[in-house]
Amino acid sequence: MRRSWLAAIFTLAISACGPTGSTVDAGIDGGNSGVADCDDIIAACHHVDPGSGELHDCHENAEGTWKGAACTSNKARCVTLCTNAGHDHDGGHDGG
Repeated sequence: MRRSWLAAIFTLAISACGPTGSTVDAGIDGGNSGVADCDDIIAACHHVDPGSGELHDCHENAEGTWKGAACTSNKARCVTLCTNAGHDHDGGHDGG
């Protein structure tokens, strides 16, 4: 009886760690890591994500909601938006 109880606790502890091979920790930030177009959106948008709005939607969707085809169809728009936001975020420094 005591062994069964210990085995049950051990099993619960192991399963709480999550599935092996999970992609959530494999990349920059999210579950779609490894999908090139999703990774490109995440990389472009991660540091300029204001927490809401279109840039945020690009970032969050690329991390989890969108799958490969959706990232591919949204990549140009999202990367452009986030890249431009990054330039704006830099304050338009011209070195002077």
